Amino acid sequence: MSLRRVGGKGDGGVDLQGWWWLPTTLSSSSISQLDDHMYFRRRMRVLAQCKAEKKKISPRYIREMEGVLHRYLSQPNSDDSPQPDGSRGPLDPIVGLFISESPFSKSTLLRVHSSPIPLALLHIPPPLPLALPHIPPPLLNPPNLPDLDLPSSRVSLDDAESDPDTTSSENALGTLIFNAALGSSTGLLQGAVEPRWEHAPFLPLGCAGDRGCGVVDAGWTAGRQTRICL
Repeated sequence: MSLRRVGGKGDGGVDLQGWWWLPTTLSSSSISQLDDHMYFRRRMRVLAQCKAEKKKISPRYIREMEGVLHRYLSQPNSDDSPQPDGSRGPLDPIVGLFISESPFSKSTLLRVHSSPIPLALLHIPPPLPLALPHIPPPLLNPPNLPDLDLPSSRVSLDDAESDPDTTSSENALGTLIFNAALGSSTGLLQGAVEPRWEHAPFLPLGCAGDRGCGVVDAGWTAGRQTRICL
């Protein structure tokens, strides 16, 4: 999936726009040769919105996004390239992607699953602050040195494990959901693509990001893995 930022004045409600390339195990009239292995792939137009709200995402945002996608679909052949004979091909399939820092409410999930438009919800929580490592008392106050006035709010790794109110690393992974119009056997992906979360000690080759632990979404298409790096 290759997206670029287009948000700004007059963006029409779209923050990210690009293409999602998938193996042609799924039937499609839009086929292109891609990557070094010369696999044939199909493309889908992706329009994405990004929100950073404090509260859970309500159905109102989904209704707004559906309006954006309906407006896009009302402009046929807006992204098609001319055919060799000068004609225009059919409109590429479109997928709506909603990205949020906060979780989605139950009513929002129901709204998304009942939508006739292919939609994907991606919850990416803000990064958790790094916990300070636990320092044994003998090292904390070595001899011949004055006591260190450390803030009482310091959280160690041990404290984070014992505190039930501390957000766990599992919750920090977020959520990726396809609605029926996108991921079901009768949807756009025909049930052949499955999202899975993976936590790797190192980022896969080709993924952007700093060195260290990384989270990737691995889409599985007919038993073959295709990665989306986060």
